Amino acid sequence: SWDASSSPASQLKAWLDPDNTGATNLAGLDTKPSIFSDDIGIINIKGVSAYLCNDSVVNPILFLKNYGNNTITSATISYAVNGANAGTINWTGTIQKGQVISHNASSITLNKGINTIDYSIITLNGITDQNSSNNTFSASTFVNSKPIYVNFQFKTDNYGNESSWNIIEFTGGRQIISGGRYAQVSGGRIYNYNICLYDSCFNLNLFDSQGDGFNDASGNFGNGYALITNALGDTLVFENNFTGSSKTRTFCIIDSLTDIASIKLNEKIEIYPNPLKNGSRSQVKNGKDYHF
Repeated sequence: SWDASSSPASQLKAWLDPDNTGATNLAGLDTKPSIFSDDIGIINIKGVSAYLCNDSVVNPILFLKNYGNNTITSATISYAVNGANAGTINWTGTIQKGQVISHNASSITLNKGINTIDYSIITLNGITDQNSSNNTFSASTFVNSKPIYVNFQFKTDNYGNESSWNIIEFTGGRQIISGGRYAQVSGGRIYNYNICLYDSCFNLNLFDSQGDGFNDASGNFGNGYALITNALGDTLVFENNFTGSSKTRTFCIIDSLTDIASIKLNEKIEIYPNPLKNGSRSQVKNGKDYHF
């Protein structure tokens, strides 16, 4: 489309680069005046995954935007980890009106469990920001210090490009991992994952963009399945009857039976529902969840 046509009128090049500059991009800026002369904001943070497995170091990347009319050449940014002041960033450079730049901030070592990192603009060009509404941005992550690995095998039908999935916490809704939109292969294709989880319950969510799942009722498009097993090879989830646009299967993981063993011998134990099917969630009288 760029210059294959013999007619210049049918070439993108003739319209987008008539002077043969060779430029492949051009930064666009908002020409409308801002109501503030000096205004910088943090619009995003990357490099801080919502979930870390057996790792506690993040490398944040801040994205700063100049919302004001004046060019910004310096900024002071403070940051806190879990509510405690952790340091200050003294940034220098050039951000024109409407421009967005990225800044690689210092690495941060987090604690196990849930962590929150807060960044806040203190000054720009040595003065106070005129608009404080966009001066702060937060990111949170969960550090899993005691990983439990499960095997996830996902088989597509003929139309793998329609299939996707994710695994999220049963309580809290934090997404652990996701995948999907696979290759379109006759007979389907098998994909294997080794997934790091922890002592908790999770939802496996299956999605199909065409609404017929990977086990359509006609049987004309192949048959897929989703299988999750633990390190011992025990089946936690097996789904081969997915015929809609979405389906959720819940499963639980425990580190060991030490929790059950720790219940006092003279304590009355009530487990329900009864009977309990393989892969179901049970409830013990003391409120703890176990998987059988």
